[in-house]
Amino acid sequence: MPNQPGFRIKNIHAYTAIGDDNEEGIIGEQIDGTFMPFICADEARAKSLRPRAESIGKATGKKVKFVRFSIREDLEDIA
Repeated sequence: MPNQPGFRIKNIHAYTAIGDDNEEGIIGEQIDGTFMPFICADEARAKSLRPRAESIGKATGKKVKFVRFSIREDLEDIA
């Protein structure tokens, strides 16, 4: 095991929108048959998703928000 830890997630960021039913959800895209939610834990990923999030906002007419979830709680170690 390495002496120093690698990257650890401290915050999760997501692109969200409120739908016609007044429910908030995480936006995303279908890529190669799999839904990819716009969730990220690093700045590079956030920047790469931003143009796609803007495009979804324009296409749907919905306001897209970039939000941060910042309280981490480790619930369980699964071996």
